[in-house]
Amino acid sequence: MIDDRIKNLINGAMDGELTDAELAEMDQQLGQSEEARRYLAGMADLDAYLKKLPEQAMPDELHAEILRNVDLPVQSATKHSNAREWSGLYRYGFAAAAGLLLAVGIYQFGSDSIAPGDFDQLVGTMAPGAAVELDSLAFETDEVRSTASLERRQDTMILNIQLDSAEPIEVRVDFEGTSLDFQTTLEDQRSNLQVFEGATSEVRAISQGQQKFAVFWHRADTASDQEGAITLEYSSDGTLIRQGTLVPRW
Repeated sequence: MIDDRIKNLINGAMDGELTDAELAEMDQQLGQSEEARRYLAGMADLDAYLKKLPEQAMPDELHAEILRNVDLPVQSATKHSNAREWSGLYRYGFAAAAGLLLAVGIYQFGSDSIAPGDFDQLVGTMAPGAAVELDSLAFETDEVRSTASLERRQDTMILNIQLDSAEPIEVRVDFEGTSLDFQTTLEDQRSNLQVFEGATSEVRAISQGQQKFAVFWHRADTASDQEGAITLEYSSDGTLIRQGTLVPRW
């Protein structure tokens, strides 16, 4: 598993903030680790993807939210004399922009700003590594059609949920009893989807139309080989439609 040191070096390189010694250390790590090279490629893909997104007005509180949630890299005293031309992303650089996807909580796309397949690509960029399919749930009723799949990518657990409904449907994701440490949600807002981070052990979404969203967890420090189950509940107007469980495995 790639460690935080190489991640910090790669993020620093993309901001052009590394010293000669740090660049040499990063190059050595990249030469020895295929995972590190995949992480670098993923960060480069994310950089290119963010640059393609149209500019949108940001809420007034976003600046304060970023500062509360993102640990900005400390600028090195000496920059590399032949600084690699990684373009920074606005005021806070690439590391902060990438961290924003994970730290602020919900990343929304307008229907005109995401191309087919981009959502899945971004999930893979946020959690690099080969996906290991763990469990799934699929059903169809008069009210809703849905598929949910649980996968593991290195040290990240991801629940992908797709829904199609004419009327509002509430989805509750309950992970109490597991050793999952909630990180963030990623939302593809094509019609009318609201995602709420509730208590420490649940996430709720209200969906209407064709929707897709993902929930990300890391493995808690207290994790054991015996995992509890993630419970999914689908409701309409307070009436339970379907309930199921998915079992995470590390």
